[in-house]
Amino acid sequence: MTKKSINKVAALFFVVFSLLMISCQMETTSSNIQSFWISPHIISLGVNDAIVITPTIRPENSPGLNNIRWSSNNPGVARVSNGTVTAVSAGTARISASVTHNKTTFTSHASITVTTPRTHNDSIVRVNFTDETETITFHDLNWNSIFLLRINTSNFFVGATNTGDVLGLPREFDTEDFYDVSESNQIVFGLQSASEFSANPPPINRTTEHAMLSMRSGFTPPMIGDERDFWVEHPINSGRWEQRTATLRASGTHANIWIMNDASSAGIITGIHAQELSDKFDLIYPHGVNLMGYEYGGGPDGNGGMDGDPKIQILAYDIVDSNGNDSIAGYFWSKDFYTQDELELWSNRPRTNLAEIFYINAIHVIKSPDFMGPLLIHELQHMINWNEKFVRNNVRSETWYNEMLSMMAEDIISPMIGIPQTNWYHPMPSSMYRFLDRHYLVGITDWGSSSNISDSYAKAYAFGAYLMRNYGGPELFRSMLSNNTTNIDSINMALSEFSPGMDFIEALRLFGEAMIYSGSLKPQYAQSFDNNVTSVINGIEYKLDGFNIWTLTNLRGRLGPTYYTANQVSMARHSLIVQSRNEWLTVSGDITITLERPINPGIEMYLMVR
Repeated sequence: MTKKSINKVAALFFVVFSLLMISCQMETTSSNIQSFWISPHIISLGVNDAIVITPTIRPENSPGLNNIRWSSNNPGVARVSNGTVTAVSAGTARISASVTHNKTTFTSHASITVTTPRTHNDSIVRVNFTDETETITFHDLNWNSIFLLRINTSNFFVGATNTGDVLGLPREFDTEDFYDVSESNQIVFGLQSASEFSANPPPINRTTEHAMLSMRSGFTPPMIGDERDFWVEHPINSGRWEQRTATLRASGTHANIWIMNDASSAGIITGIHAQELSDKFDLIYPHGVNLMGYEYGGGPDGNGGMDGDPKIQILAYDIVDSNGNDSIAGYFWSKDFYTQDELELWSNRPRTNLAEIFYINAIHVIKSPDFMGPLLIHELQHMINWNEKFVRNNVRSETWYNEMLSMMAEDIISPMIGIPQTNWYHPMPSSMYRFLDRHYLVGITDWGSSSNISDSYAKAYAFGAYLMRNYGGPELFRSMLSNNTTNIDSINMALSEFSPGMDFIEALRLFGEAMIYSGSLKPQYAQSFDNNVTSVINGIEYKLDGFNIWTLTNLRGRLGPTYYTANQVSMARHSLIVQSRNEWLTVSGDITITLERPINPGIEMYLMVR
């Protein structure tokens, strides 16, 4: 190649390189806004309430987030400053947010309704049918909305045509998608094997139980680095058992932490991780047993239980299903209370580890350290429940009741170990996020199938949180766990202790009020999640903070409960549903509503004004 040709190639290369650099600089410095929106976009407030609206720009590195222009079309009703909306007076307003980039303006809006609180008598009407229909009139509404609460107080599934109807108005298309409710969604726990065992455990052979004393007398505490074989079901719910070796990686005051040697994360879980887990349990245990009682063999006068060890065993391993998915976070299985000879008589013949033990998914030790605290609280309740209810009182806890108690324990103890309500791993935000939308799908005394197990946990949390925040606080929980009954009878006994005349069915009826009323629009005496309660038990203070459901985002991205179109709907046993109609939203003046009596007498109807 000649020198002249080389110079031409070099010049061409320089031009191409320069153009590429300019193009890269343009892409780096002028990333265009593709979308812009604000949320929430439908907001209901009381006078003087305030809420922060969040703007979102995509792509995230787009310019303009600090140059948003906010405005209100009715500042006499709601004013806005830098995204903070303050309610001024009853009425409606539209908040607008705009951002301009490269001569293109993006605008998003939020609808604001501001109303004033009403008295309890003017807000809540239980529809008592004296005939086949009943007509209710509300007077002097001031931008209020009306909700229909259907509550199934019966112990049976009720089909849609038996749940009553709204008369005199054209039938609306469902504005929200209904989820399927069927009789098949009944009481199946995620770890099916453990659930079936706990629902119908073998009788306790007291001779065998006392014979374990000889083993306890020769108990030698394990040392860090010791190995031990454990039986685990693999995959879960398969009925197949494998004996695997685990190493003791940490030992605290109240627990030994064993890590399965072949766990996928075993090489990642360090001694520091294991010790942090041990320290976390040592923080939980004193608060837990003071509130709940002790596991079998625990306590100052305990004998160490089935294995003679005063410490609880916590085994971390890969809890996976047949597809290799880490489908559950942890579990307690009461089979470990029995000898293998006793279990041979059980149809599935599970394998015992003869210990006070629960199991956690090893992956979460690394992936979700904040989740470990609530998980340990949850399983500790199950372990104590087994001792308090079945071993001591020979009564069986149904899954819905046992799981509700574990969610209640999480609610109380999580903030005491540094997991406040603002943390997603506290049960409140994650449970209410789901329950506010899918609240009617699983009844209070049901436990859903694997397809809606998350709905069952969300429901368990919500009902337990409501009970404690209205009828006795943490002491109500303590009473439920320590009394000599289970299920509805246990709730009835505890409620009667703190709220004479109250029982499960009446609490279910009033649960509807908690689904509507929070914050400044709550009438006096209405039940609500928005109550702070404190209990002092044996010198330890346990607190529960209230929360305003109308400031919580639900599964559909909206604030507060989803209210479904007021058409007939199938209902699970002991369930409720929040409904409304377009004509009932943001109403001023008077309104008259006519309802048809439900064919099933277990279905009750309430109209509530907010």
